[in-house]
Amino acid sequence: MSRWVWMMCLALVCWGSLQARGRVEMDFAATPYVDDNLNLHIELDVLNQFRYPIHEMRVYYRDFGASRFESHPLRPEGFRYLASVDLSEFQGSVVEYFIGVEFADGSRQQFPEDAPESRLFSAALNQEIESGDGIVVISPEPGEEIFTDEFILTVSFFQYASQVDLERTKLFLNTWDVSRYVKGYSDFLTFSPRRVPPGRHTIRLELYDRSGGLLTRKEWQFTAVLRRGPTPKSSVGMNINGNFFAEVRREELVDGTLSETYSKSGFRLRGSNRNVSFGTRLFFSNQENRQAQPINRYTAWLQWNFWNNRFLRINGGDTYPQLNPYLLQNVFLRGIYGQMYLKFLNLDFAKGITRRDIEGVGRVDSTGILQVNSPGTFRREVSGLRTSIGGRKNFQWGLTYVKGRDDVKSIQYGRNPEETAAAGTDIYIATDNNHLILEGSFNLSAYNPNILDGKDEPLDSLQKIGVDIDPDLYDLATSIITVNQYLIVIPAKAYEGRMRLNFLNNSFSVMYKYVQDEFRSLAQPFLLRDSKGLTITDNLRLFRNQLFLNLRYQEYENNLSEIKPATIKNRTMALNISYFPVGNLPSLMFGFNNYNRNNGIDESSDPLRFAEDNNTNTINFSTSYAFVASGLNNRLSLNLLSYNREDRTDAQIDNLSNTFSFILQTRYKVPLMTRLEFNFQQTDNTSGSISSNELSLNSFGLGAEYRLGKVFNREDKMVFSLNGRFGSVNSTATSNAGGLNNTTEFNYKRSYLNGRLIYSHARLGRISLNGDLILYSGDRSFNDSILTARYDITF
Repeated sequence: MSRWVWMMCLALVCWGSLQARGRVEMDFAATPYVDDNLNLHIELDVLNQFRYPIHEMRVYYRDFGASRFESHPLRPEGFRYLASVDLSEFQGSVVEYFIGVEFADGSRQQFPEDAPESRLFSAALNQEIESGDGIVVISPEPGEEIFTDEFILTVSFFQYASQVDLERTKLFLNTWDVSRYVKGYSDFLTFSPRRVPPGRHTIRLELYDRSGGLLTRKEWQFTAVLRRGPTPKSSVGMNINGNFFAEVRREELVDGTLSETYSKSGFRLRGSNRNVSFGTRLFFSNQENRQAQPINRYTAWLQWNFWNNRFLRINGGDTYPQLNPYLLQNVFLRGIYGQMYLKFLNLDFAKGITRRDIEGVGRVDSTGILQVNSPGTFRREVSGLRTSIGGRKNFQWGLTYVKGRDDVKSIQYGRNPEETAAAGTDIYIATDNNHLILEGSFNLSAYNPNILDGKDEPLDSLQKIGVDIDPDLYDLATSIITVNQYLIVIPAKAYEGRMRLNFLNNSFSVMYKYVQDEFRSLAQPFLLRDSKGLTITDNLRLFRNQLFLNLRYQEYENNLSEIKPATIKNRTMALNISYFPVGNLPSLMFGFNNYNRNNGIDESSDPLRFAEDNNTNTINFSTSYAFVASGLNNRLSLNLLSYNREDRTDAQIDNLSNTFSFILQTRYKVPLMTRLEFNFQQTDNTSGSISSNELSLNSFGLGAEYRLGKVFNREDKMVFSLNGRFGSVNSTATSNAGGLNNTTEFNYKRSYLNGRLIYSHARLGRISLNGDLILYSGDRSFNDSILTARYDITF
């Protein structure tokens, strides 16, 4: 892989170094990395300790300092979840990300646990080198139209003539690797097949030096036509593609005492021509349960394409509308979602349910009063409308209205059905070159935490209990939301403003955000409330995009209404430096993060109140180096992490953790790749003079992957892989409570084994078998195993 774009993310990646200790234990099975095509590869070890299965895991990512996240699903393979995320749109920047888990009951968990408010992982992406840095295209020129039988590629690279290793040069025609047919000379190369198929084609040329490092890359397109003339464009010819998969997974946990068989299948179909596109997605799981939130997915969409990227689109079934990040954004909705994008006028409409009704447990006692023992879940109905002006290239102004309401008749045994009505406006202004971008939004919400039977309380009844309200205001309020004694009368607000400056390889951003605790939108239930603060970020690219400097200052506090016992203030200062040197030198990354949390309580004057005053410093360093030894391509990666949390209160709950990892990946002349890794972690936790805990985690891993092509015919291939990780966990806990000194040791060994066999055929699809086995011995002694079989086909 290229030294230009490989980068280890924040080095919180060693075994157990930052495990998510919630319902699910998560840690990175391998160091996340970015490949030559700017794809972020993530591999997670996942142990579900919760009674509900995992419905979905996603990686949420954004440009450094941005406010909105995009997401990409992780696919399960045994105990592991994997993802390859295309980050090419963020080249030359730093991307922040975290992992989100959604369970079958609708609950969620993040990794890191305090994401996205406090800590996030990060990955640096180098700016791609373009043809201006040494590649000159002679023929065919970008955008040129030629005959299919007159294709001759000629490219000059005079600037790199003394550095290029012609044996390593790569040339791709669309997805075909045609490097073997290239004729290379001292400072230029040619490729001249007899003919190329008609249509539009993409050429990608990669030049490497003698150590295997990427010098430069160029990609461009051309069109080939038959001699009888260009093929007329058809407005009715439909391009159809899709895929289907089926999977069965058998889990045997804790020596088989917990056994479960999971099966799922899915189907995607997409069709398009110049005027119309459509698609559908179906997903089925045997874990679908009427007494839990939906797992199965049913989606269909139809889009009419107009001129200059304008369109009209209808989504039906299970959708994820994007109207407003404070009101309705990327939340599961089963219903309908319509979009009209005309640039001068845009319209978005969504209506459906975000939560299925699940009956609770209760009874009616002898006095006729309803007794709820275990409350159920009301069906939650949501509708939203957004209209905007402008295509968001230079300007857009929008208005959004979202209504959310629990259906009180959907279940008999439940508590406190809720209702919200919220509206917001947002604006986006940018110069033609995006040197200056201004954006912001302002939102108001009305909230009733208990609408009882869903009926408005009569005006005279409210006046009898002391609620003084004008009749005209009462009529207006009842037209918006259910009015009773529980309605929060004063609407709550949430707003943000942001300025971005982009100039001279520098991206500077300032954002202020304010969200009241009473602000609610039932269509955006995971919004962080009761928070206000400022975020300042600055990203600089220096020395021809070899050096990246990223700075962040963030300060937030809660208790906006000043009704809580104390105000918690959070401050974060971060510095990241990434270095991608020219030539055969290692890439480097250094990061420093300081996080401070204080609620201002003085224990000496008020010992009964809970005081918070802690300071956390995180230092990480990682380096990656590609080199050739004995004719083999190697990549060596080292990662160091120091995590130090100091508690300044009388409790003195401190944490000190140091982690080191070493990874060596080798590619052989045969289609074999091996991997060797070592991980070491030492953690000390103390609670003043009362107790302490020392934890040591050490492991080493090795793996091999072998690829076979043309196994039974020219269209198939097979991949074998074996991986293992072997480690020990040693823990010593000491307690001095009550003047007694007690020491407890807990030691065990953990061996993880994985085997994978994948057979794929270009036309018939892919079959994969994956086996995972975890062996525990010592104070923790049991075995876990997962066997997975899967079939995929793309057409």
